[in-house]
Amino acid sequence: MNCTRPFICGTPFQTLAVWGFLLALLLSGGRVWATSVTLHADVAGTDNLFFADWGHAYGFEFDPPPETGCPPSECPLLFGLGAGTPASPVSAGGAFNFSGFDFVDLSASGTVIDFNIFATDADGNPVDPGAPPISDPVFRRLRVYGLIGIWSTDPNTIVPIGSIGPESEPAFDIGTQARLNVPGGTEAYLFLANNDGVFADNSGSYAVEIFARVNAVPLPMAGVLMLSALTFFPFRSVLASRRRRGDK
Repeated sequence: MNCTRPFICGTPFQTLAVWGFLLALLLSGGRVWATSVTLHADVAGTDNLFFADWGHAYGFEFDPPPETGCPPSECPLLFGLGAGTPASPVSAGGAFNFSGFDFVDLSASGTVIDFNIFATDADGNPVDPGAPPISDPVFRRLRVYGLIGIWSTDPNTIVPIGSIGPESEPAFDIGTQARLNVPGGTEAYLFLANNDGVFADNSGSYAVEIFARVNAVPLPMAGVLMLSALTFFPFRSVLASRRRRGDK
């Protein structure tokens, strides 16, 4: 018999393989991963999220300049503007736009010398045996000496996504491991940095692996069932025709 329809005239084993795949898809709820990407970033201990004035409330590293009109005795030295080096966006041959992805998993390794002469991990925990305890683990409402981040609509300078106010902070903790939801909109760039105050004596860097992913999308059940029918019924026809011919 000349066969012009290989899918129908193929061996039962081939057809069963397709049927098995469709059955597995049905049992999984018909959900498949749409797309994903893996990136890498090195975050230096001197990288400062608050280097430029993007609306945050944190001031100069040392006494505020006279032109600010703020006497040092009245202004807390919150350390931010102009300290260290500006934070950079996660890049892949250029700033990477995470728009269109649903969430990002981050994993950070390595240590940074930022707690006086002692090193800390990305959670802000001292790793040196002789390091004293950290008296206040919170700085700028974030984990002191920890890896932090912020979403921005601009790839070149931080234009924060999120509200800024006395009780709100668009920056967030990342630490050694975190999952972030990607904000909506057409532009979403992720800036990473170290949460310190005085950056001049910092050294070392964190190695950050970044895995961006789109949520599993449902394959319509009607489509799965239709594909199943297209597989099963030709297979049944092949078996029936072979029985009529006496094939084994």
